[in-house]
Amino acid sequence: MGSGTMRTRSLARVILACSFVAVMLAMPALGRTRVSQQTSPPSATQLRQAEQMADRFVRRFGETLDFRVVYREMFVRDAKLRHRDIELLTDGLLAKPFRGRLDHRTSAETYLAFMSTFYVGWLFELNVRDVYHKEPAEYLPRDVLREAKKTPFGRCILHLDPNCETMDEEGFKTRRELNEFLRLSRRVSNLLRRHMPKRPFESHSYKTNVREIVWNNQTPEVFDGDGAFEIANGTPVYQIARGMFLFRIVNEKGKLRVLSLIFAN
Repeated sequence: MGSGTMRTRSLARVILACSFVAVMLAMPALGRTRVSQQTSPPSATQLRQAEQMADRFVRRFGETLDFRVVYREMFVRDAKLRHRDIELLTDGLLAKPFRGRLDHRTSAETYLAFMSTFYVGWLFELNVRDVYHKEPAEYLPRDVLREAKKTPFGRCILHLDPNCETMDEEGFKTRRELNEFLRLSRRVSNLLRRHMPKRPFESHSYKTNVREIVWNNQTPEVFDGDGAFEIANGTPVYQIARGMFLFRIVNEKGKLRVLSLIFAN
């Protein structure tokens, strides 16, 4: 999977590489979900409502720069669906022997830390002029660079660690490595928020750079169910592209909510 047609090994691309392709793999069934079903095809009005929901998400993220807030407010409430989303991502972040050994609270925190760092980091990048022709050390603020150099994961981002490719391929192998990432994520996310320009989705650099993302001009789609989440046929799943975000949206008990954010078509 990829975050777009990036031509250099950018911050977001390195972070994303550590999650591998497992986000898109089929996982064991989690049982019946509570997503609303309908017997007739979705109408143009329903699709438009899904697009409006995606627009609200983008605005809210721009206001808060905090993935935890939009996750709490706009993602599905069903525990099994949330667990599935978390599991798909964390299994990609962890080395095989380490998978399945985390308690749910730690798995959820790992998911939130990754998503927070990825989306805040990527938004910061997309506000850098000619970012695809630069290395992270050229455009990251000094305080972010100092924090990144403290851990192997951070040094990987800056191309200072010869074991970077091994980390990309294997994921986190120990609880110590994972804890280092969680600490780095909190510090770096907080620092990047301080350096973020005002109205980051409206800047010239963002609008220019976002054109390089492979799904940027993708037409909204409606899927019949979602096997990876055990959502049955007859239930529309809306896929909406909005700049740096690619949404899967469902109707949960009469209200549209984000099922997942995906990283590839």
